[in-house]
Amino acid sequence: MLSAQVCSNDKLSFLMEAHDGLSATIAQRSGFKGLRASGLSIASSLSYGDANEASWSQLVQSVERMVDSTELAVLVDGDGSFGNFDNARLLARKLRQAGAARVSLEDSCFPKLNSLIGERPPLADIDEFCGRLQAVKDAVA
Repeated sequence: MLSAQVCSNDKLSFLMEAHDGLSATIAQRSGFKGLRASGLSIASSLSYGDANEASWSQLVQSVERMVDSTELAVLVDGDGSFGNFDNARLLARKLRQAGAARVSLEDSCFPKLNSLIGERPPLADIDEFCGRLQAVKDAVA
């Protein structure tokens, strides 16, 4: 499976950012071996800001379109998991059902604030964030 090849080897892989099925298809035809489903780009393509204005279900729908459009592994920017550990578990389960290869989570508070604008936003409590990570691991085990 290509997903495992891109995500589980010692070789450097370049991923192309994608936000919908068309951008995913362009990346595949351009020779990329995997995709990075960017929260910023997905939100922007839906005319939202990068502050959890797009819902987790909209993120999952966008990822599903990328998976359906290509044979590439899709690594998903899960932002701060859209809330607490319950939200993280649900997000991970739905992304897995949609065919995502992996998800990364930020140690940000919910709702997320774009770290490139203004002052640095506060980080999530360590125990709470670790709970989110454990929930994701439990959901996809």
